[in-house]
Amino acid sequence: MKRLNNKGVTLIELIVSFAIVSVAMVYFYQTLYTVRKLYVTAQTETQAFVDRDYAIRIVDKFIDEWGFDYLDGSFGSKYICNKYNLKYKGKNCKSISYDNVNKVTINWEGESPLSFYKSKIDKNVKTESGEIVEKTNDAIEDYIERNKSVLSASFFSDSPIAKNDVEYISFSETTTMNNPIGAWDASDASQENRGPVIAWYTDNDKNGLYELTISGDGKVYFPKSCYKLFSEFSNLKNINFENINTSDVENMSYMFYKSKIKQQLKLDFFDTSNVINMRSMFEEYETEAESLKFNFDATNLEYVFKMFYKSKIKKLSLNNFKTKKVKDFSNGNASGYYGMFEKSTVEYLDLSGIDLSNAQYSKKMFYLCSNLKTLILDNGIFNSSIVQHNFDQFLVGTPDFINIYMRNISGGNGAYKDSSASSYYGKYIYTNNFDFKNSSLGNSVFKYCTFIIE
Repeated sequence: MKRLNNKGVTLIELIVSFAIVSVAMVYFYQTLYTVRKLYVTAQTETQAFVDRDYAIRIVDKFIDEWGFDYLDGSFGSKYICNKYNLKYKGKNCKSISYDNVNKVTINWEGESPLSFYKSKIDKNVKTESGEIVEKTNDAIEDYIERNKSVLSASFFSDSPIAKNDVEYISFSETTTMNNPIGAWDASDASQENRGPVIAWYTDNDKNGLYELTISGDGKVYFPKSCYKLFSEFSNLKNINFENINTSDVENMSYMFYKSKIKQQLKLDFFDTSNVINMRSMFEEYETEAESLKFNFDATNLEYVFKMFYKSKIKKLSLNNFKTKKVKDFSNGNASGYYGMFEKSTVEYLDLSGIDLSNAQYSKKMFYLCSNLKTLILDNGIFNSSIVQHNFDQFLVGTPDFINIYMRNISGGNGAYKDSSASSYYGKYIYTNNFDFKNSSLGNSVFKYCTFIIE
């Protein structure tokens, strides 16, 4: 029988084995370190790209809304940096500036600035027939008119379909698509932590107009800025706002600007507790519905300038629209409640509980509302905490026999001005406050109205 060798492993073999294992371990850890370093670098660069893209989008939208001039001074520059918490490579936004060739620069604390040119159109543009022409003002306007869906913000920025071709919009809690004609990524850079958002469209009734579904993993979170989000739709029947969350939204300016929506919008799903800006939200909005009713939380709302300017709505109810923080810009013609309902076709308007105490301008608030028959300002707050509240042309152009209800109002003793007050003969004020007629407000803005004490 052959005997086995039981001498075991020699010392030399053991040393060689340890050496091989050590080399392998060193190589393994070096590889692991390199991979981790690459991952961290990629993660940092990706976050920097997201931050950069978000910052540029926010500034770009702000300029679209307010223009370049508002970047000067504390209102524009600091407002954007602070309110939207702009960061880049971990550094906070310090200021924003621009030069005479529309080069916009975002400056950071301890980091190189970011710059971009405020232009969405190339030097030359393509006409409808396909001809390349020089970028004149007329050519630009024509280009924009034909490419609204491409130039618009957020959900529709990558849309392959035009706004005019959409007849219905809904929001879904699942990203499962049902035989779509097409789809696109509708995610917004400001909402990257809220999960993916997919938009897809169908034509179930085969009429050439599309049903558009915007879906997310759960409720669809709206971006912080909804500037012009649903603007300039011309064939919409309705928008179903179920399955949305608007708690992050701060800007709803021009949100439904120049849109025509046949049926009544149900805005009960809107959380507006953080909204600051509703400037021109429904400017030139048009509907075949009898009324528009909502109960917005206006706790943080500061800007309502021309909110319903030239809107075509018969009945409006903004009950408990407690706008305590509405304030003025440096320019009085774009301040406070200036032109809030100017030239609208509203017939019945309920503004019960509105608070006008913190703004200096209510000029032209109902200017040329020629169909307005009933205006309810019950429980309104009219204390004037500023030097003089300007009500100029407050009711100019409203019908002679309009009925204005001002029951249970607060205030009326302050400094008020309306150079057009003498033209308010024939307008009726219904109040249960006997002293209101002799208050500063009653004796100035409403001096020539007929008071009916209930």
